[in-house]
Amino acid sequence: MASREALSPAKLRRERVEQRNREKGETFSMVVPPDMFELASDMWEPPEEPERSGRDMRFIDTTGG
Repeated sequence: MASREALSPAKLRRERVEQRNREKGETFSMVVPPDMFELASDMWEPPEEPERSGRDMRFIDTTGG
């Protein structure tokens, strides 16, 4: 596993998905194939203010910084 500091956000997400696919922990529901991850990752955009308005959205820094 690469150091967290060296990973881009997409690489970090990819690593986490691969780990969940392997470990199949308590909250696991399905394997996310690499091609599906890439499609979803390429389409992801952070929510804009109108989408956040009236919702309890919390953004958590998981980069360790």
